[in-house]
Order: sequence, then C-alpha cells, then structure tokens
Amino acid sequence: MSNLKEVLSGKKVLIPFITCGDPDLETTEKAVLASCANGADAIILGMPFSDPTAEGPVVYEANLRALASGITTDKIIEAAKRYTSKVNVPIMFMTYANVVFSYGIERFASECRDAGIAGVTLFDLPYEEKDEFESICSSYGVDLISFVAPAPDARIAKIAKEAKGIMFIMGAKTDDEIKHIVKVVKENSSVPCICGFDDLTAQDAKTKVLCSDGIALCTDLVKIIERFGKNSQVHIANYVKTINDAIRS
Repeated sequence: MSNLKEVLSGKKVLIPFITCGDPDLETTEKAVLASCANGADAIILGMPFSDPTAEGPVVYEANLRALASGITTDKIIEAAKRYTSKVNVPIMFMTYANVVFSYGIERFASECRDAGIAGVTLFDLPYEEKDEFESICSSYGVDLISFVAPAPDARIAKIAKEAKGIMFIMGAKTDDEIKHIVKVVKENSSVPCICGFDDLTAQDAKTKVLCSDGIALCTDLVKIIERFGKNSQVHIANYVKTINDAIRS
C-alpha cells in the first residue's frame, strides 16, 4: 500500500489532471513541474486510450492528440519515472481497464511501483469487478483508487469501506449533493475525499473546496494545453497558483 492517504490527509488538496503525451511528453513534464511548483498536492496523469468511453470531448480530443504523437504505455511509464524523480508530490495514473489488462495487470503494477506511481484509477472498472486488479496492485504497493458518483447511500458506503489511498467524487451537480456523498464516505472510511470539477474559477474554488477534502481539476489544464500547446507552462503555472491561493485563503 502506498502512503497516498497519509500524504494527502489533514489539508485541503489540489490535484490537477493532465493527459500524458498531449501534445508530447516534454510538454507534459513542463505541466507537471509547473503545477507542483505552484501548489499542486498531487498529479493525475491520464494514460490515453483509443476508445475513452467515459470521457467528455475535451479529454477525448487530448487522447487522440497524444496517440497521434506516438504515445504508448511504455513511454508513459518511462516518462513517469522522470517526473516522480523531480517532484515531491504523489503521481497517479488514470486510465481504462483494457489498457491495463492488455499490458498485463501484474506487469503494469510492477512497472508502476518501479516508476514511483502511488495509485491508479481505472475509470471504467465497476466496483464488482475490481478484485483481480486490486489484489495485484496492492501486492506491489500501488493503490487502486476508487471513484463514486451519485448513487444510493448503501452503494456509496460499500465502495467507501474498501477505498484505498483516496476517493474521487465524479458527476455530482450541486454542493448539497457533494456534501451528502462526502458524509456517507466519511461514515465508512478515513480516506481523503476529492471532488472533480471543470472550468473552475478562483471564486468557485473557495466555495467548492468547503464541500470535500479537496479539488481535482478535471479538464482545465487540458484546455490550457489544447489552446497554447508547447507554450502552456506559464499559463498552467498562473492558473494553478490562482486556484491554490483561493483554496488556501
């Protein structure tokens, strides 16, 4: 098991998402470093997949750009080794079950451990089918990170009881909905509960961060990279600093 839970507990957390390899790995590295230098507490690296069924158009197009540039799972893992050696915050992967299954679950978990990856979220992996992946990931000290969407309390509680590292809330529409999910999670688990948002302003961040243990920036950095490409670093730095200052104020 990683120390993800311990590192991210006891504070409001900011976690940017970056599609790895969009438009190239050098740009990804600059985005990671700029984010960490300006307040990010952890980083989620999206591993591109040719059929990202759970993604919206922003991340879908980023996946296609990365794949067109020749990105592969092996290249991402090698790049992650460089990233983890240069920053002192946890780095996680987010991808799809088929990517891991095709690569080989044990091989993937072993490579993640060697690259210093703290956790993995498989966006299309149902709770009921996680055991095969989780047991192998755990044996290599990598957390298989759960996510939960609005659902009956009993299901949220069931997922929370077995959560490792942290838990992501996705798809909640209102502050009251987020607060209710967090309440159920906290009644059943001690892991930090992080809510994902798009198009976040500083004022939004001040409000939204009160609803949970922290914020995941789901598409904001992806949009900056889509707009500015290889010249994104300064824009990412400014945006992450703005959101970080807002949630600490």
